[in-house]
Amino acid sequence: VIKQGGKKNKAPGVFMGVSVILVSAVIGLLARHYLKPQINPPSTSHLFFLGVTVHAAMVALMFTLPGEMALSTIKRLGLPVITLYPLATILAGKILSDQLAGMLSIKALQESEKRYRKLFEDHAAVKLLIDPLTADIIDANEAAARFYGWTREELKRMKITDINTLSSEEVKRELENARALKKTYFEFRHRLADGSIRDVNVYSSKIELEGKVILHSIIHDVTESKQTEKTLELNNSLLAIAGNTAKLGGWQRGQKEKWDSR
Repeated sequence: VIKQGGKKNKAPGVFMGVSVILVSAVIGLLARHYLKPQINPPSTSHLFFLGVTVHAAMVALMFTLPGEMALSTIKRLGLPVITLYPLATILAGKILSDQLAGMLSIKALQESEKRYRKLFEDHAAVKLLIDPLTADIIDANEAAARFYGWTREELKRMKITDINTLSSEEVKRELENARALKKTYFEFRHRLADGSIRDVNVYSSKIELEGKVILHSIIHDVTESKQTEKTLELNNSLLAIAGNTAKLGGWQRGQKEKWDSR
């Protein structure tokens, strides 16, 4: 039994143990504040430095033990604490940091998918996600539902061959062209729910979704511009015919005048 401050202390190691816990907690909080492991997992060198600092403090606090007990404890535990314990800290820290890195990666992926999903669903352009191997419509945004006249759930039960007026073989060939990135721009005619046909330009890109290659297609309705082009072409043709007719009439009149003058 050792007397400290006029009182008997039956557990001289309690003060040291509590001190080690408090000091380690303070060092850990400081490391968390400066290293920010919740954002960037700590490196091996950071973990080693942390381990050395914590266990150096532990060895220093061994001096709070009474006289001979302090010396014998330091001789017996000091070297292992300074040399081996930091290595254990590195091992434990790497396991935890790898788990944290994995969690951060998953969280970042989820946030990225959430942003992409929102951008896809709320975008004003007509968009479809298509499986190039099966021609299944994986997803359609609200703009697609408004354009085609089917609900999103109905569209997701359909194939692109139900919409495209080309034959199944022709659609399959174009899907493969898009999947192989041989083509990214297409001109199609698409069927709507009311049976009408619309001319569309499709811009298709390849993305990976849940480990599968999917085509992200953006559809632009160009029916009105196509009709305008046809009207312009017809007008130009009529003007050309009129011009040729006028030239022919002028030539005939000239020939008649020459004949009359004889």
